[in-house]
Amino acid sequence: MSVRKHQVLIFDPLPEESSSHGLLADLKALLNPYYAVHDISYSALQKDPWEDQCALLYIVSPATLQQGLGHAVKNRIHQYLKHGGNVVYIIGREGRVDSDFSDESDEQNVTVIQNAQRQLVFESNSSRFTPVKQEDSSPSSGLVSIELTTTNGGKLVLTTLSPAHLSQTREQSLAILQACNIRVSLPSQPTSKSSTTESTEDKPSVNPPAWSDLLAHLLKPSKPLPQIMLVHPEIKQESLAWDFWTTGNLAAPVQDQAHVNTKVLEDENDTFEIVNLGAHATSAKEILESARSEAQASSSTAVEFLRKKTILCAQKLDDVLSAMPLFHADAYFEELKQQGIAHGQRKSANASSWNIGDVLLYGEAVTSTQTMLDKNPKVLKSLPTPFLSLATFQLSGRGRGSNQWLSPPGCLQFSLLLDLPRSFPANKLVFIQYLAALAICDGLDSDGKLGVKIKWPNDIYGESEGIGGTIVGRGVKGKAKLGGILVNSSFVDGQWKVIVGCGINILNELPTTSLSQLHKVKVQRDQHRQGSMNVGQATQVSMETSLAKILVSFDGFWNTFLEDKGFESLLDEYLGRWLHTDQAVTLTTTTPPQPLIIKTITLDHGLLRCIPDKRSNTTHPARSNMYDSGLDDRATFSYSSPIMQNMQSLRIGSGLNPEFVDLQPDGNSFDLMSGLIKRKV
Repeated sequence: MSVRKHQVLIFDPLPEESSSHGLLADLKALLNPYYAVHDISYSALQKDPWEDQCALLYIVSPATLQQGLGHAVKNRIHQYLKHGGNVVYIIGREGRVDSDFSDESDEQNVTVIQNAQRQLVFESNSSRFTPVKQEDSSPSSGLVSIELTTTNGGKLVLTTLSPAHLSQTREQSLAILQACNIRVSLPSQPTSKSSTTESTEDKPSVNPPAWSDLLAHLLKPSKPLPQIMLVHPEIKQESLAWDFWTTGNLAAPVQDQAHVNTKVLEDENDTFEIVNLGAHATSAKEILESARSEAQASSSTAVEFLRKKTILCAQKLDDVLSAMPLFHADAYFEELKQQGIAHGQRKSANASSWNIGDVLLYGEAVTSTQTMLDKNPKVLKSLPTPFLSLATFQLSGRGRGSNQWLSPPGCLQFSLLLDLPRSFPANKLVFIQYLAALAICDGLDSDGKLGVKIKWPNDIYGESEGIGGTIVGRGVKGKAKLGGILVNSSFVDGQWKVIVGCGINILNELPTTSLSQLHKVKVQRDQHRQGSMNVGQATQVSMETSLAKILVSFDGFWNTFLEDKGFESLLDEYLGRWLHTDQAVTLTTTTPPQPLIIKTITLDHGLLRCIPDKRSNTTHPARSNMYDSGLDDRATFSYSSPIMQNMQSLRIGSGLNPEFVDLQPDGNSFDLMSGLIKRKV
């Protein structure tokens, strides 16, 4: 079953006056890649549905803050605690908390007062909060932490430790994280059979050279590392990797004649240092090893460190293979070639034209593959396409909206940069996320037997017995998230620039559901169905093969999409892969809530088309807008009828009786898994 709560949020009302940025960096180092650590604004606390994904909320309350959190925010925090959430309230030596967790039903839940000895005294007037521990250092220091627990298991930690002290004294941070049940340690790593007798039944199959004999620090990076330009060996121009970044609009002046083989490109979000390895005395392996060591030893949290991108350009693939212990580029390129030939779509590659996936930038640890492309206008405008940005780990991966995408070991994540001509219909760009979802399903599960499915609009799920809390042989299929898709488009110099970002769980360990686990439960299903254990072993899964298959499938669908200038010829295959055929849902944004049945997506604007559910015996669940389970997308809605050529948006509750309802993935909370379409909090 997928881990739902994966975000650690820090709210600091006065970030420019405090040291919460140090705490943010320290928590990222401790919790990456299993939790997404980032700050949250007051507006987001008040309006966004942060609770469902939040494992722990830090609140910084400096003494200089005159205004409280406000009733609406305090009530949401109180409800979050009631439902098992975790909160760390950092008041510092001079700060104070005055009933910040009360709501209309409680006069005072927690009162915290700082007395003359700078110690915390608290009293609890509600059975919801029970003091379980109080730890004091010397009375004069004022360093006190108090932990309280709720009846539903939520933890509230009150501390006079400042953000700076927490970031500098790691044992204090670890104690608080442990109290809030936040996992810090690395997962157990696969080991060879000769060194252990431990059962590996619940562990995914792995590529032994890449995953089983590695040092722990490779699987838990703390800083971005130099990235490597990779070009398919079929492309014979040895200087192509270097030319990508040093010619045309990306040409950068030589700043120092002594470093003629190193150029610097300044862009809006990042600074790129381009290194020509062909004339460099140090090998790619040595550069990466040095960078890993520096990252481990460095305590720097400077923004400049994160914004500097080093790109290594080699003349031959063999020159960089030893520098990439977590990605086998030679195996990937061979698989890409063979898959393309098998699908009849491999074209001859040269320095001016190549297949999707032939040219890529690989990083063992990067900030975000998506941000590097769409936040740097020079790079976005000038990089030749198709261009792939691939990472083993993302330190600040992006999901939809303000969400962050986590990248635990075994997650395949990439961003693909593509061009579209000016003449391409803008209203058809929405279908690119559907095309990407279809390519992932087709590439990873060509015959559909694994149960890789599409959750509209941009998620990939597994649907099968043996996952999501179900048991093989019981006849009940479970659902669990495998990945997600993020598509950004920009109109630049007369053409569309499209970035397709994907993150897919391939080799992840439990409890995250991965492709490898789907292969294992398929073997269990075959054994149960045939009544025999002699049905073969689970297919060995690799990151390289999975990526190649996805890209070849995407290439085929993309060509069809371009030729048709639309999605019509792909619609039937898409509907055969999604989870929602005739699914009953409830639109809670109307009064009264309206029962609907999902039918298809519209071919003009890619909206989700539903019809009113007129069955008299239909029942619909009543669920809380704030605490529904499942991973939400965003959806707005419009009423439509066949005579409305332009599908004009009408008001809900206007008394109309339309023949169907169309929904778009933007604006409201959309939980298809629980059958509810809700207004965003």
